[in-house]
Amino acid sequence: MWRKTLFHHDLSEEATSLVDWAAGRLFAGETTLLLAHIVNPVLGPETPQSVRLAQEELERLAADLPPGVRTEIFVAAGDPLEELPRLARERGCTSALLLLDDADEAALVVPRLALPQLLLWKGRQHDEELFRSVAVALDLSPDRTEPLLAALAEGLGGRTDDLELLHSLSPSGPEAAPDLLLSADAALQEIGTELSGTFGSVRTALLTGDPEETVPDHLDRTRPSLLVLGLSRHGDLWELFLGGTAQRLLRRVTVPVLLLPVDAADPI
Repeated sequence: MWRKTLFHHDLSEEATSLVDWAAGRLFAGETTLLLAHIVNPVLGPETPQSVRLAQEELERLAADLPPGVRTEIFVAAGDPLEELPRLARERGCTSALLLLDDADEAALVVPRLALPQLLLWKGRQHDEELFRSVAVALDLSPDRTEPLLAALAEGLGGRTDDLELLHSLSPSGPEAAPDLLLSADAALQEIGTELSGTFGSVRTALLTGDPEETVPDHLDRTRPSLLVLGLSRHGDLWELFLGGTAQRLLRRVTVPVLLLPVDAADPI
């Protein structure tokens, strides 16, 4: 997953700090970090100079990174929503690291990059140990859960030994609640047993109620270092379900979010 990671650097101090953090906490020796900066052509005659200065700035940044982190640099003028997906495809990126203002920006950027993405939020302190404690939101449908767990094992296997599997259940009626709770709990336990060989400590939490409320509330109490969500992927686009459950979750969570692909009709 992390073999080649795209990072859109906006030349801010926060973005530079994030690259330094990621170099020490996220990337291993086999990783190539593609540092990209897209200059807004609205600058007119100043655009070429801005491109040159950005290139020089990213070259200085790359030179200061640990020698184990390989880098590539790309600077061009254009629209990031068009240039970044094209760059990811042409350079063979396997993941993206995004520093975003909020969920509204995520709704614009995320669907264009049909690959695993680690979302971090501007103005929030990043946990020194990103994989210290990982929460994974599941909907328990086989067509989405199985590819999500496969991607999880590939991306996080060996990086964390503290995993919590979450499922939020909204019973359709009181008479159905006991059966639904029992079957959901059994499914969670089965998945937890399956993953224990890869992740060591695996816990489960069956929540009841609206997931847009129960999941953020649970995360506020348990304070994991990372939340994992699945997104549907259709060709070169991800379905970010504007107005959907995961979109509303992104508005409330404060921890970094790892988005992993699931090839199904509906998200998480």
